[in-house]
Amino acid sequence: MTPTVESMGRGFADLLCARLSSVVWASWRAYSAILLGFRIGAFLVSISVGIAAEPKRDWRIFSTPNFELLTDGGDREAKAVLTRLERYRAAILEVQSGRLISSLPTRVYLILAEDEWSRLRKLSASNPSIAGIYRATPWQNLLAISSADDKRTEGRVTLHEYTHLLLRHRQQDWPLWMREGLAELLGTVDLNGERAVFGEPNRLAVLYLRRRGLMPMETLFSLEQTTNTIRDTELMTRLYAQSWAVAHYLKFALPPETAPQFEQFRTAIAQGVPTTEALKKQLNLTSEQLKKAISSHINSGNYRTQRVALPPSVRNMSPPRERPVAPGEAEAWLGDWALESEELEAATRRYEASLREAPDNFFGLLGEGRVLTAQKQYAAALVRLRQAAQQNPQSGWAQLFLGSCLLDATASEPRSVSENVMRLDEAIQTLKRATELMPEYPPAYVQLARAYGATRSRLREAIEAVTKARDLEPAALNTYLMSAAILAENGQAQRALETLDTLARTVPSQSAVKAARALAEVIRSRGSPKLLDALYNLQPKL
Repeated sequence: MTPTVESMGRGFADLLCARLSSVVWASWRAYSAILLGFRIGAFLVSISVGIAAEPKRDWRIFSTPNFELLTDGGDREAKAVLTRLERYRAAILEVQSGRLISSLPTRVYLILAEDEWSRLRKLSASNPSIAGIYRATPWQNLLAISSADDKRTEGRVTLHEYTHLLLRHRQQDWPLWMREGLAELLGTVDLNGERAVFGEPNRLAVLYLRRRGLMPMETLFSLEQTTNTIRDTELMTRLYAQSWAVAHYLKFALPPETAPQFEQFRTAIAQGVPTTEALKKQLNLTSEQLKKAISSHINSGNYRTQRVALPPSVRNMSPPRERPVAPGEAEAWLGDWALESEELEAATRRYEASLREAPDNFFGLLGEGRVLTAQKQYAAALVRLRQAAQQNPQSGWAQLFLGSCLLDATASEPRSVSENVMRLDEAIQTLKRATELMPEYPPAYVQLARAYGATRSRLREAIEAVTKARDLEPAALNTYLMSAAILAENGQAQRALETLDTLARTVPSQSAVKAARALAEVIRSRGSPKLLDALYNLQPKL
């Protein structure tokens, strides 16, 4: 289960309707015709998948320090995408001073073949016009991009979707206009040279809004569907364009001395304050005043920017490296996407195809073990995961998923006391090995803390492990909740409540506050019940 899963729509450039000027209209009409042809082609291919033989893909994998990318396209585009992502990530870290940015590894799917993209997209979204999808899973960040659309938008769709992943801990309680507005604002960046320039005008959005005007701010603020479900192209165009304009105005057009008020405005919205109320209280603006100010802003042509020096590590970065794709590995990657989309049947088919391609290969075994775990078939899952761990004892992923499955099995299928102790001991040793193999990976410490907590006797080690996870991923909601649950389980109710209070102050979001209050009430009313396993199962809902 994924705690935060949202499939977002295409970048603004792909949605913009061509009503700007005669020249722009002509170019965008031709552009739209090309897009329509691609979409119709994708549909026809998708309905014939069961008839035609599956084409043999030439899959390739490229990597940089923070990304791995699977593609069926060319190496030039793959390397360009990874280089752009590394430079963008470094620039965002500079802008945010490293705060509240997801540190989880990111896997990128850059898909060229329209039939493959159609299948992948249908696992995650119903809107056929989507050009990019992100998935924020407990284990890693996943990003899937249509290669054709990435080229057409000059990489903006990739940066837009990746922004959602970087801000996964902050944006979960933001309204739609703020999520999309900041993704458009940050994704419209000049990454050439030694500096990144944020705040560059989104010229297509400016042209559109100058010609079409702004919708009422109350209408924009009330849009709470995701872009995955909005099918009205005109509405989506307005949403992206006006959200960018609002974000740009609030970030760059207001006097610099109002920056603290802007942060307070964002915090208030994340805590559930209605946008119009927060606007008035924090920025002393009514919706109508904001609309007039933004209209003047986009017509002025005077746009302030922010320049950020890129660190030498990315300015002098080595080119992305290609590594061999092991037999069965590409099918397992695609199975992982289906699994994280909670499409277990599709995932099973992919992993079975992986194992047909290369019997007993590590990636297929690991994937099947994960699917069986999700299906609560723990005995069969443990067989597969142990096989995977034996095949590749240096894989932290194998140790992680094996240890996690042992914990799930112990909680769901309790046996005798001695058998449970043996299982927990194996889980602890396995997860300790996972932290040794992946010392900077927060979820490994979360699972290790869960294992220590389950013993009911190793409180200090449990707290040490979850504190390490929190240090690596400071804004992750689950580390605070895990700490509180472990403390409560071990009779430390007061310390648990103090941890929840810290959460409510450190992660200023509505979800964090609600989760903290709910767990606090359980601790107060029931003392120290078996919170740990119940909390772990509730995390996706939180």
